[in-house]
Amino acid sequence: MMAAGEIGLIRLEKKHIPAIKQHLKALNERDRRYRFSIPVSDGFIDRYIDLLDWDLDYFFGVVDNDDVLAFGHLARIFDTAELGLSIDKRFRGNGIGKAMLHYAVDWGKERGLSKVCSHCLAINGPMLHIALESGFNVKTELGERDAWILLD
Repeated sequence: MMAAGEIGLIRLEKKHIPAIKQHLKALNERDRRYRFSIPVSDGFIDRYIDLLDWDLDYFFGVVDNDDVLAFGHLARIFDTAELGLSIDKRFRGNGIGKAMLHYAVDWGKERGLSKVCSHCLAINGPMLHIALESGFNVKTELGERDAWILLD
């Protein structure tokens, strides 16, 4: 397992947009559904990325040779940040997801936010696992899960 300190999470910028699109489009049908909570097409991914607010929200991930291996999006909603993340299947299981959750929490604390949350399908076992392991509260209702952590 890769130690969190070895995971090179960086802020992603507009110059990374083509690589982010490529990363998301490379996700299989199940992983796209886990990431967006609905089945999505390549066209949906293009529109989603094109409509992101690069001034208000925060984007981060793992990049290797200009390829995005993991992508995190923190959408600011008042004093809360909602986290969405995805990891290339070749790089799962070595601590990247957990490191991304901790990174999101630290980012929220630095900005004085009150909460970081994530919304996912109830069947998204990997997200549930890392959320619980990272101290998030989890509520399941009608086939969906909300996970959150209050920031001190």
